[in-house]
Amino acid sequence: MYTYVPAIANLAPPSDRNRFEIAVICATKVEADAAEAMFDKVWDHKYGKAHGDTNAYTTGIIGDHSTVLAYMPGVGKGAAACLAASFHSSFLRIRLALVVGICGGVPDGTDNEKEVLLGDVAISTGIVQYGLGRRLPNRFIRKDTLNDNLRKPDTEIRLFLAKLQSRRSWRQLGYSTSKHIKPLLEESDFEQSSPQAS
Repeated sequence: MYTYVPAIANLAPPSDRNRFEIAVICATKVEADAAEAMFDKVWDHKYGKAHGDTNAYTTGIIGDHSTVLAYMPGVGKGAAACLAASFHSSFLRIRLALVVGICGGVPDGTDNEKEVLLGDVAISTGIVQYGLGRRLPNRFIRKDTLNDNLRKPDTEIRLFLAKLQSRRSWRQLGYSTSKHIKPLLEESDFEQSSPQAS
């Protein structure tokens, strides 16, 4: 039986909040539970936050990355804006922020092969703001003028996404994902569940 043991579980915590460069942002409890479970070590209550920052955070390490997990006060653009307004006052040197979630914004597939299900990993080369289009009964039509589109990710992220499209990288991503998820599913308080029909 394979057991994942992080190679750097004994790594010393960063000296201050400015040493954190990775952020994970979650809007719901199920998302935050999964993200928290991926931390190899947690350093809660060590760093605090800037005066006036209303956000809640968990800090720790995932692999060899000092990471801060930010909890949104709910779903939607308003909640995201509320989190973003205070976030950079506490963590000034974040280089990469990942919004990790359950794909609430992914539209239903039109055929079974393209349907996105809970548990699937979706990696996008860009995002389309839902408000920048029109939802029709059978499809979503995107507005496509310069002012209606969000800017492209920076070059480093685009190059990393290009690398992920190679066969070898895609296989490695699947292997790494399985390696890290298996121990989570073996934890007694982190159980697998199936979607319930409504």
